[in-house]
Formats: sequence, structure tokens, C-alpha cells
Amino acid sequence: MALGSPWLARARSFVLGLIVWGSEQPANGAPPLEVLLWDQGSPMLTRKIHAELLYAGFAVLDTKPVAAPAGDAELLSSAHAVAMIRVSSNESVNVTVRGTGEAGLYSQLVQQQTSDTQSFALRVVEQLHARLVDLGLERAIPLAKAGEPLGVSEATGATTPLGPVPASPLGKATLWLSGGVGATLAAGGLGLTPQGLLGVRIEPGGRWGAGLFALLPLLDNEVIAAEGEADVSVNAFGLHVAYSQPLAHQWLGTAGVGGGLLVLPLQGDASEPFIARGDRLFAGLYYLELGVGRELSDWLRLRVRLLAGVGSPRPVLRFDGSEVASWGPGFGTLAIGGEVGLPLAQQAAP
Repeated sequence: MALGSPWLARARSFVLGLIVWGSEQPANGAPPLEVLLWDQGSPMLTRKIHAELLYAGFAVLDTKPVAAPAGDAELLSSAHAVAMIRVSSNESVNVTVRGTGEAGLYSQLVQQQTSDTQSFALRVVEQLHARLVDLGLERAIPLAKAGEPLGVSEATGATTPLGPVPASPLGKATLWLSGGVGATLAAGGLGLTPQGLLGVRIEPGGRWGAGLFALLPLLDNEVIAAEGEADVSVNAFGLHVAYSQPLAHQWLGTAGVGGGLLVLPLQGDASEPFIARGDRLFAGLYYLELGVGRELSDWLRLRVRLLAGVGSPRPVLRFDGSEVASWGPGFGTLAIGGEVGLPLAQQAAP
């Protein structure tokens, strides 16, 4: 099992809950520890950290400070929080803990590692809890049950059990539906083909995914010769597997391989004395795919993709037995479109 798998992250979160639950219980009426959570560059990661904090029994203050910029100690004091978590990006989080007694202000930069892409939020909360243990403050966290989160009422500040926190859609099995536009250029003389893109892809929960797509012509390609002319409709259908890698803030890179089918319906218009007839040519497609995506939310993305490969056997268009054009063997496609994600497993109501 990969170190960054969602199942292992849940197991680590459960262990963290047991550690807190096993600590000495607070005095009756002792308030929970409050953590100021400040999003400065990644709403998605902030939501995951928020869920992990609740799961561990913290009270979360997630309102951005409105006062003029001040030192971390002043911000923590004004918010009556014991710690502050600043989320700078998908890969960088700063954890600050207010000192007690002789202990001064503690601050640590926590950065994502390759092995914990899916469990980075949990590791941030573990770093916070470890520091609180060092200061002897973890006993102030009241849990109704082991692993049961506590919510803070915005109106009264009262703490109430919320039940299990729904898992983040990141790392969950998701079906992505895509649509967009693109253009394909192949060797052989048919020219550039504008196309519409339709696709479906499944991500089982890790970085690997598999999908199907169709590139359908928005305009036909025209071939003209002395014997007449023909309209060629370029249709491409593919199946691919791809690997996704987080890049900068809310950006994803993908690389994959695939194969498919090229279908070229032809409709001729002959000059005298030739006779025109329709035809349909086929070829196999074999290609590499590179892509860059921008995450707009948990369920919406924009993606640009580039396909480069070959078609075989090479489809050839002939007039009166003479070759006038062909498609391939080399080709390239550039497409841009949007993707909508549909979770394949619904969370049970708390």
C-alpha cells in the first residue's frame, strides 16, 4: 500500500484521535483549544486541514484576520487561539503555536513530500499536535468520543459534536466528464481539422486514471484534383491511461499513452467523365498524451492536452487510381476543455 493512500491517512487520523482520547481528561467546562486557520493560497488544502482539525477535536476559527498586519503573537492573542495554520499553497503550510511560560513562539514550515500527497493535511495536524504535546496542552482538547469532531457555533462559540467528518473528494474514486474544442494536423495533405472533444475518465483514487475520448469534426477537409473533389470527415476515438502529478498551486500535469481508431468517411464529387462514390477508411491510432490542468474547485477543472502519435495503416485517398492525399502516418492534436467530476461513492449522512 502506498504511503500516501487515503486508507492509510484515515488510519493515521484514527491513531491521532486515540492519542488525544487517551490523554488526561480536562476539567469540567474547560474550553477546547482553538486554532486559527488562514487560507493564503489553497482553498482545497484549507478545507482538508479544517476537516482534520475537527476530526482531532480542535475548535477551528477560519475567519481571515481583518485587522492591520501584525505579528503572529498579536494575531493569536486577539483571536484567543493557541495556534495558527497559514496555508500558503498546495505544498506549503506554516504552523505557529503560542508559547506558554518560558516557551516562546514556535513556528515551523511544513512542506508536502512526494509520499504524502493525499495525507498532507493530516501530517500538518500531526505536527501541530506534537508541539502541543511538548507544551503539555493536548489535555485541554475535550472529545465527546474518540475520533468524534467538535464544531464551534459561529453565533455563540459553543462546542458541539458534529459526527464523522466527510472525507475530502480528493483521493476518492471520481468520474470526470469532459468537453472542449481542438484541432488535429496530420501528414499527408488533408490539412488542419477543427474538432469537438468529448470524453470520460475514471480516477480510482490515486494518481492513475483511464479514459475514453472522441474527436469529432466541426468542419470537413476538402481535397480537390482534376478528377473532382472529395469531402473528408476526420473522426478519432481513443482509449488511454494517464498519470497525474501536482505542479504549482492548483495545477496538475498529466502524461499517458493510448490507442484508438481513426474513421474517415469520404464523399466525392467527380468531374466528367468520372463517377464519384462514397467510401470509408479506417486506421489504428497510437499516441502519447501530455496535459496541464487547472483545478477551479473540487469538481471542476480546465485542461489543455497535446496528443502526438501515428496512424497505421496509412489511409490513402485516390482519384482514378492515383493518390491525391493521405492521413498520416504522423499526427498531432491540441485540445482545450473543461472537466466536471462526479464522485462514484456517496458519503453517508452523519
